[in-house]
Amino acid sequence: MPLKFNETVELHILNGQVVGYRALKDYNRVAFVAMKNLLCTAVASSMESSYISATGGECRYFVLNENYESLADKLSKYHPNLIAIFIDSSKDFEALRATLHSLFSALADRGVDSDYLFHLYTFVKVGLEPLQKDERIRNYLADKRLITYTANFEEGLLELREVILVPEEIYSEIVEEYPISFRHTRIFNQGLKGYVIKFEVE
Repeated sequence: MPLKFNETVELHILNGQVVGYRALKDYNRVAFVAMKNLLCTAVASSMESSYISATGGECRYFVLNENYESLADKLSKYHPNLIAIFIDSSKDFEALRATLHSLFSALADRGVDSDYLFHLYTFVKVGLEPLQKDERIRNYLADKRLITYTANFEEGLLELREVILVPEEIYSEIVEEYPISFRHTRIFNQGLKGYVIKFEVE
């Protein structure tokens, strides 16, 4: 039986907490950029609060709308060393890809010097092809660290991945792994009866 919507949202919130607490420790100024919908807002907020709790670093939340130029100006003036991108929650993937491309086109125009983290759904469902296929954006990102995360529930792990964009393909490699929480396993095992996943007590 598939997970209910509220269970899916909670799983993503839990993922965000793990990433914010463990994966962002090397950054001291983070911009969270999210579309204005339940999933993106919930995950970005959970990651933001965990990041503050773990590091005491500075961060700011930005709403992603169609005013890409204004948003890029604000991000440029903020000078973050990591920008976390949350684009999802629509079945119109072409529109989401256009949003991703427009945002990064504006960021490239301004030469915003920051690493980037992509929300799991942004990486897996929306995809980074709009960035990879645009040579100007690809060149802009060439010296930036691009990261995302995936969940390996069979092993009870959240995987932090570095993403590499080259003209022919997009690939990623696992650079860190973090144990998921007991709450992760309860939701997942309730939704998919008979499928048991591992967990570690932190």
